[in-house]
Amino acid sequence: RDVGNAAGLPQIPDIGENACRVSEEGCAIKTSEDQVILEDLALAVEGSADVKAWAAWLGKHLFPSDETWQKELNARLCLVTDDTLSFLLETATEITARIQLEDKTKTVKSGALWYEESLPAETILAGLVMATTIKNKEGKVTEPEEVFAMVKKLSENTILQFGGNATVGRGLCRAILVG
Repeated sequence: RDVGNAAGLPQIPDIGENACRVSEEGCAIKTSEDQVILEDLALAVEGSADVKAWAAWLGKHLFPSDETWQKELNARLCLVTDDTLSFLLETATEITARIQLEDKTKTVKSGALWYEESLPAETILAGLVMATTIKNKEGKVTEPEEVFAMVKKLSENTILQFGGNATVGRGLCRAILVG
């Protein structure tokens, strides 16, 4: 909420129980009964000028030169309550069982079964970036400005890969600095 105030954005609107907020116009995800279906939840739709303003701001910063994606974000952005989001995170997160095989026998190695959770492909994550002066073992000092310059360079039209599983296409994302 504080970031919204600093950027001149409206407050995040209050959302009723079993409801959601979408942009006032052009919502592509609601049913003919003015509901949005997310997994097992049928949420009552409430149009909001504030959601439209958030969608416009996000679209401008996430897709600065792509009007099609800006419109798509406006049509699909849906605000839900914390409880609804918690439910969706627990029940709708993709979980994949993975195994490792013995090379010779092509059977599962002992203890080599694990599960991985993945975010949906179009997930938008936001956070704050902070840097402080650091010194390595050799005594070389790196100032925060240098760190931010490197992060800015990495974020310019570059696809980044975070975490493991690069060979199966996991962890691909872009970083966008705002402000």
